Amino acid sequence: MTAEEVEAICLSLPGAHKVVQWMDSKVYKLNKKVFAVVTPDGKYVTLKCETIETADMLISAGAAAAAHHLPRGGWVTIDLSSMPTSELHERLTRSYSVVRSGLPKTQRDALNNV
Repeated sequence: MTAEEVEAICLSLPGAHKVVQWMDSKVYKLNKKVFAVVTPDGKYVTLKCETIETADMLISAGAAAAAHHLPRGGWVTIDLSSMPTSELHERLTRSYSVVRSGLPKTQRDALNNV
C-alpha cells in the first residue's frame, strides 16, 4: 500500500481530516483525536489497535513495531510495504473506529449525519 492509498482510505471515513505536523508527518484525525500517522517519507503508518493485546500480538509476530512516540494504549507502527493491502485497510478502519468510540456521544451522533 502507498501513502496515497492510506490517505484515500483515511479521508473517506466520516469526519476524518488531515493535518501536517510533527516534522511533516501526515496526521489523520477525527475531530481532534489522532487515528493514523504516516511518516514524512511515506513508508510507515502508525495506528491504534482495538486492544493492547492486539498490538502486542502484531509486535510479537513481527508485523508491527511499538510506536515510538505513542508508547501506551495499543499504538503500533507498520511498514506499508510489509502488510497485505486488505489487512492494512482493515487496521486503518479499526483504528478510526476505536478513536470514534472514545468520542462523546453527541460527537459520535453528529458523524452519523456526515
